[in-house]
Amino acid sequence: MSKNYLSYPAEETSSGLRTVFLYAAAEDVSKLQALAEKIAHPKSGTKCRVKWLTPDTPVDETDLKNELTLSQVLIVYVTKSLLAHMREQLPLPIQFMRDNHKPYFPIADVAENLEIYCKLDRPIHGLMESDEDFDNKLKEQLSKYVLDEETLAEIREKGIINQIFLSYRKDDVIAAQNLMREIHNFKGFDAISIWYDRFLAAGNLFDKEILDALDQSSAFTMVISPKITAKREDGSNNYVVEHEYPRAHEKNKPIVPIHLPNYTCKHDDLKSVFKDIPELLAIEQTEPYLRSIFPDLPSVDTYSSERLYLLGRAYLSGFYFEQDSKKAVSLLKKAAGYDDEYGLKSARMLAELYNSGDLEDGINYNEALKWYLRAADVAEKIYGEEHHDTAKYYSNIAKVYVDLGNYDKAMEYYIKYLELCERFLGKEHSETATCYNNIGEVYKYKGNYKQALEYHIKALEIHEKTIGMWHQDTAANYNNLGVLYDKKGDFDKALEYHFKALEVYKKVFGKDDPNAARSYNNIGIVYGEKGDSEKALEYQFMALEIRENVLSKDHMDIANSNHNIGMIYCNKGCYDKALEYGFKGLVICEKVLGKEHPLTATCYHNIGGYYRFKGDTDKSLEYNIKALEIFEKVLGKGHPDTATSYVQIGIHYDAKGDRDKALEYYLKSVEIFEKVLGKENPNAATIFNQIGKIYYHKGEYETSLAYFFKNLKLKEKFLGKMHPDTATSYNDIGAVYYKQGDNVKALEYFKQALPIFIGVFGEQHPAVQTVKININNINKTISSQPPKTNETTSTHSSERVNKPVAERATVNTKQLSEVDSNKQKKPESWLKRLFKKSD
Repeated sequence: MSKNYLSYPAEETSSGLRTVFLYAAAEDVSKLQALAEKIAHPKSGTKCRVKWLTPDTPVDETDLKNELTLSQVLIVYVTKSLLAHMREQLPLPIQFMRDNHKPYFPIADVAENLEIYCKLDRPIHGLMESDEDFDNKLKEQLSKYVLDEETLAEIREKGIINQIFLSYRKDDVIAAQNLMREIHNFKGFDAISIWYDRFLAAGNLFDKEILDALDQSSAFTMVISPKITAKREDGSNNYVVEHEYPRAHEKNKPIVPIHLPNYTCKHDDLKSVFKDIPELLAIEQTEPYLRSIFPDLPSVDTYSSERLYLLGRAYLSGFYFEQDSKKAVSLLKKAAGYDDEYGLKSARMLAELYNSGDLEDGINYNEALKWYLRAADVAEKIYGEEHHDTAKYYSNIAKVYVDLGNYDKAMEYYIKYLELCERFLGKEHSETATCYNNIGEVYKYKGNYKQALEYHIKALEIHEKTIGMWHQDTAANYNNLGVLYDKKGDFDKALEYHFKALEVYKKVFGKDDPNAARSYNNIGIVYGEKGDSEKALEYQFMALEIRENVLSKDHMDIANSNHNIGMIYCNKGCYDKALEYGFKGLVICEKVLGKEHPLTATCYHNIGGYYRFKGDTDKSLEYNIKALEIFEKVLGKGHPDTATSYVQIGIHYDAKGDRDKALEYYLKSVEIFEKVLGKENPNAATIFNQIGKIYYHKGEYETSLAYFFKNLKLKEKFLGKMHPDTATSYNDIGAVYYKQGDNVKALEYFKQALPIFIGVFGEQHPAVQTVKININNINKTISSQPPKTNETTSTHSSERVNKPVAERATVNTKQLSEVDSNKQKKPESWLKRLFKKSD
């Protein structure tokens, strides 16, 4: 073994020659030992050697390619350091595996790095070290390529028709595999194994196994290059000259010497080393000669489903055959056409390959769905529709439908899965709880929070009963419920569950763990929703402190904390502080995610909002247009985040006085929100408020009132009657009634707004003073009116409604209608929701 590599276990104690190759940036190589131990540990079931580059020795490119050729799979350890290198150039190991259609997959230290890796390489489902079930997921992924002894035995006994022995020098290993690929492309040779020393089994004697394999082969092929006769460093003959060729000659094996292109090897020179060696053949001359050795080979169309499946696994892993994912997929697709056990296994394997992104083109959810549906169809025929083994495929199908965004179909299959789980496992089984949770998530995606809560509560009840409160899975349930209650606008319930989650996380992981930080973050968000900016800041800074202490400085959780803190400062009217933290978050997003990512777009929105409240409308529009361009490109024009972009730009035009343009953007956003989230959703509430203001300023008061009342109805439903945003709605309705001359109605709504503003902002807040002045002035106007008589009541009343109010009792309607844009008042609730990220 080259000194450029480390190996685990040490080579002399290796359990076999099946190899997993690890690759990391030089700065992270020291972390690979722990990963190697997980892979090679007996519990992993892989029984392999794990190798990786050392950072202190120059690497010979040819040697590295040979090592990769001899490896079953490459694991790429993804960190910030590796991504920095990948932005310059795709590393040689990754490029080599891609070019040669060999399997590789990433393991990332954090989720954000995995996401960036997929952008720089290809879409692929990798693993994260933080995954709760990391060891089992790693074992499952490796099992596709590092086959267990039982499967290898099945391939030998039931998959292979015959065997060719391939002799070569180690430096020619890539050429040897290319030669194998050429031979297997010959019609009918799919099931002819080509044995070479890479397939040495664990624990066997080296010489004996090679010579036994040669004896069991029906032909002896040789890769002829100048290296085939080269002596060892000590001057002795190499293994091919000394052992393999003499044995083939002794056993009268047909000898097939195949010379490599671009190499000149004289036959006479070879005859002096290899007794009675036949004439050399070019690769194109090899097929007819091999057919004479293997006459009457069956067509692949006649293979059984079992043979097709086993050969597909063999080509996928590279055992007894070269690794060839395209041929593996072709064989598995043929096998999947059978309605039997191996047809089922093949369909499932294909679905997993497409779903995980293991194949050349990366993730393909449509193909994954196709093969999961086929697997379910075969399972129904084998086991019946009402069987637990069939149910598992319904769950897989549902998950892919979620990935495709088809929530109705996902719900259909999750419900089928749930019914079988409840029947066969019972209503208090962990798998049933998982199913409740998944259904709850689908309802959440659909915006049906009532139904989502129902299923999340069912999942929680099972976990509290079976694993107890003090478990991280139960804490996750508390967190999910906290997020849902927050979305419903029930902030007290949201806080109750987030504090429960925090209590569990602190006990299980410690008070300075990222899980505790997540709970602090979510608690801060809810306090912000309640209008308690001081409490919100307190908890957000607690989350930020933990994250800065335990995470890398460019971690997305730190960016999220900065965004949330910026939003709270904006609510307090501290716009320079809001911009300070907003730009801190933006720098991390652009560095980690790139400039065309939805979260980066959210940063631009965030900053655009801060500039708008600061009064810099040009800067506001600049950042909001950046955000909109990303959302339309990445998410499409019918996505809620795109709709929020339309709102921001509408507000900009509104502030500049271009109300028709603003109305155009508001109405576009309402259409999207109502289509995606339903007629009654909190996002639409604030847009109704903005539309109401436009009609107010246009003097169309009846239309303005209609939208303000729509806004009020949703504010009362989602925020409650004592929320400051609800008070703003009362205030705006009062302003419209005042403009219409209906002082009694105006007074009614101003009086509803006043106690709420006092409770939230205190007696001295400008919004409170404005409402008090308006109430006082209206009272003066009402008291100064002459007594009504029976003759004049209707006439004077109708005239008075349409006349301007006396100047001595003027109410400042501009202030009234724009209380919520007062410098010390917090931004609209949709802005908070845009910035919010409940984990």
